[in-house]
Amino acid sequence: MSRLLPGYIPPSEVPNGWEKLQLRDVALIVPGGTLGVTKGDYIASGVPAFSAAGQDGYVDIAEFHSPGVVLSSIGAHCGRCFRAEDAWTTLANTQAILPNLERVDHRFLFARLNDKTYWEKLGSAQPFIKPSSVKESWIALPPIEEQRRIAEVLDSIDKTIQAEEEKIGKLSKIRVGLATDLLSGRLARYS
Repeated sequence: MSRLLPGYIPPSEVPNGWEKLQLRDVALIVPGGTLGVTKGDYIASGVPAFSAAGQDGYVDIAEFHSPGVVLSSIGAHCGRCFRAEDAWTTLANTQAILPNLERVDHRFLFARLNDKTYWEKLGSAQPFIKPSSVKESWIALPPIEEQRRIAEVLDSIDKTIQAEEEKIGKLSKIRVGLATDLLSGRLARYS
C-alpha cells in the first residue's frame, strides 16, 4: 500500500462536481529564493518579499507578477502559508505556489493550504516539507465560481476577525494605561 500524501481525500468524500487533483496539476511550484535575495537586500519600500516568517521586508526586484501562495517550507513556521498579490519575491526556505487562475482561485487555494496540519513535515529540530510532497499534495476543487464564492465568505470572516482583533488591541492598550494610573494612585487625586 502506498503512503497517502497531504490532503488525500478518499473518493467517497469528494463532493459531486468537485475535482480531486494533485497540486502540480493546477499550480506551478517554484522553490523560493531563486533570485538569491536575502534579508540583507531589504530596503525601506518596494516589492514585498516573503521569507519563511511571511512578508517581512521589501526588495527592488520582483520574482513573480501574479497572485500566489507562499509556503514556509523549513523551520519554525513550516506549513504556514501567506497570500501574495501583484508583484512579489521569495527568499530561501519557501515554496511559491502559482495557481492556474483559470482553474483555481488563489484566495481559495490559500484558505485550503494555510493549515499546518495539511502538510507532511519531516525532521524534528528543523522541520521541513519536501518539494516533491508539495507537488504531490491532494486538493479537492469545486468549479471556479464556487471557489470564488467560498473565498469571498472566508475573506469576509477574516476581515471581521481582523477588525475585532484591532479593537481588542486598542482596548488592551487602554487597560494597560488605566491600570498603571489606578495602581500608582495617580487617579486618586481626581476623585
